[in-house]
Amino acid sequence: MADDTTPASSASSAEETNSDGASGEPGPAVVVPAPAPAPASAPAPAAAVTAVPAAVSRRPSATYAQQARAQLSQYVQQADGQIAHLSRALSTPAGTDTVLLATHYGLLVLVQLLERFDQRQRRRMLSRAAWLLAKEARSLRPGETLIATITDHASPPTTTTMTTPTATTAGRRQPRTRQVRALAALIADVRIFHRLWGLLAIWRGAATAFRSPAADGVVRGLVAAQIVASLASQALENAAYLASHRVVRWTKPRQDRAWRWSARFWALHVLLDLLRLWRLRVVGMSASVPASASLPLASELSEKEPAAKELGPVRASDDAELREWWRQLYVDLAYAPLTVHWSVPPHGVVSQLAVGLLGSVVGALQMKQLWRETV
Repeated sequence: MADDTTPASSASSAEETNSDGASGEPGPAVVVPAPAPAPASAPAPAAAVTAVPAAVSRRPSATYAQQARAQLSQYVQQADGQIAHLSRALSTPAGTDTVLLATHYGLLVLVQLLERFDQRQRRRMLSRAAWLLAKEARSLRPGETLIATITDHASPPTTTTMTTPTATTAGRRQPRTRQVRALAALIADVRIFHRLWGLLAIWRGAATAFRSPAADGVVRGLVAAQIVASLASQALENAAYLASHRVVRWTKPRQDRAWRWSARFWALHVLLDLLRLWRLRVVGMSASVPASASLPLASELSEKEPAAKELGPVRASDDAELREWWRQLYVDLAYAPLTVHWSVPPHGVVSQLAVGLLGSVVGALQMKQLWRETV
C-alpha cells in the first residue's frame, strides 16, 4: 500500500512545481483568503452617499421661504405702524395744515431745481444749435440764406416756409415743472381756504391769554400786540382770498394791497414774538402763550389748538422747555425773511428757491414736533 501512494504524491508535487515556475524545486504554498461576504442587512455605499445630499438639499429652500415670510410680515407691520402714525397726525386741522405746509414748500424747492435743470439743458441746446448753424453757414454759396427754427419747450414751434436747408432744434417737450407747480398752487389755495376760520381760533387764544395773563408786564403787552397783529393779518388775508375768487368785489390793485398789508402785519407778529422769546430768556419766567396768537398764516396752529401752550421757565436744567424755546426761535427766524419778502412789492427781496428752503425749514420743525406729539 505504501508503494502505491508514493508515485501519486510524487506526480502531484511535480505538477505543482511545473505549474509554479521553471525551477525543479518545489516552492512554498501560497494561500489567498477569500473575501468575506458582506452581510445581507448592510446598506450599499452608493445608496448612502446619494441619500444624504437629497435630505440636505430640501432644508435650505424651506428655511429661505420662512425667512422671506418673516421679513415680509415685519415690513408690513412697520408700514402699518407708520400709516397709523400719519393718520393720527392728519386727524386734526392743525396736523393737516402742518403736513400741507411741509409738502407745499418741498414742492417749491423741487420746482426751482427742475427749472434750473431745464435752463441748463436749454443753454446746452442753444449752444449746440449755434455750433451747427456756424458749421452749415460755411457751406453756403453766395446769395443763399440759412433759416433756422429754434423751438422753445414752453411754446409750440413756429411754422416757416423754407426753400433752403433748415436746422431745427428742440421740440414739443412739455415743461416738467408745470404739474409740480400746479400741485403746489393747489395746496397753497387749500391752506388759505382752511384759514378762513382762523379768526375764531385767534379769538379763543386771546380769551385764554386774558384769563391767564403772564406775570411779567412786558410779556403781557407783547402778547396783546401779537393778538392785534394776528387779527389784522388774518382779516386782510380772508378778504383778499375771497376777492380773488370773486366773492368780494375788490379790484386787482386793492387785492394786492390787502395781501401786502396782511404780510406786513404778519411780519410785525413775528418781530413781537422774537421780542417775547428774548424777554422770556432774560427774566426766566413762566408765560402762557395762546396757540392761536401765532398767526394761522404762519401755520403755527400745529400747537395743540385751541388750548394754550405753556412755556415754563427757560432754564438749562429743563431740557424740554429749552428745546421748545429754541424751536420757536428757529421758526421765527425762518419766517422773518419770508414776511419781509411778501411785504415788498412787486417781486420781494429773496429768490423763489430761498422761499422754498426757508419754508422747508419751518415745515421740518413743525413736522418733527407733530410727529412727536402723535406717537
